Amino acid sequence: MGVDILVNSLKNSKSLVSLNLSSNSISHKGGQLIFDSFIYQQSIVDLNLSSLEGSNRNRITSVGLENIPIYLSINHFIENLHLSGNSIKNEGFLYICEGLEKNQSLQYLDISNNGINEKGIKKGLEVISTYKIYSKINNLNISNNQILNTGILLLTGNLRYFPNLTWLNISYCGLEFKGFQSLLRTVQHMKRLEHLNVSGNVLKSDNFYILKEFFAVFGIRYLNMARCS
Repeated sequence: MGVDILVNSLKNSKSLVSLNLSSNSISHKGGQLIFDSFIYQQSIVDLNLSSLEGSNRNRITSVGLENIPIYLSINHFIENLHLSGNSIKNEGFLYICEGLEKNQSLQYLDISNNGINEKGIKKGLEVISTYKIYSKINNLNISNNQILNTGILLLTGNLRYFPNLTWLNISYCGLEFKGFQSLLRTVQHMKRLEHLNVSGNVLKSDNFYILKEFFAVFGIRYLNMARCS
C-alpha cells in the first residue's frame, strides 16, 4: 500500500514540515496508519488529507480517525489539519473533540463537507464543555455540514472554549435567521474574531432590521454573506 510505504519512510523525518496527501484514494486503513505512525513525528506542522469529489477522493471516515484522539493528545507539533470531504460524520467529529483535551498545538482545523449534523455537534461540544477544553484553534472551518440552527445555537453557546478564534467559516450549514441572530449576539463579544463566513445560508427574515444593533458594534473586519437571500 502506497500510504504504508510513505508514512514509514517519513515518520522519522526531521525536515518535512508540510505533507499534502489530498485526493489520493486513502481509505480508513490509510487514515489509521497515518495517525498511528505520526504520533511522535516531530517536524510536520501542516497535514492535508482533504478531498474533493471525484474518483480519487479520500474516504478516511470515522473509522480512520480512531487513532486521532491519541495522536492529538501526544503530538504537540501539528498546527494545521485539513480533513474536508472525508465522510468522518458525527463519530469522527467526536474523536477530534476527544483529542483536543490535551492538545495545545492545533491552530487550524478544516472539517468541512463531512456529513456532520446537529447531533454530532451536540456530542462533540458536550465533550469540550465537560472537560473544560480551551482550544488553541484560531481558524475553524465547519462549512457544508448540515448542522442547522440547532447546531449553531449549541456552537455559539460554547464558543468561549475557542478564545483564540480569528476565522470562522459556517457557510452552507443550514443556518437561518434565528441562528444567525444568536451567532451575532455571541460574536460581538469575541474580540479576536476578524473573519466570519456565513455565505450560502438562507438568512431572510421580516425581522432582519433588529440585527442593526449588532452590526452597529461589529468588530468583524471581513464578513461574507454571499447567497444568503
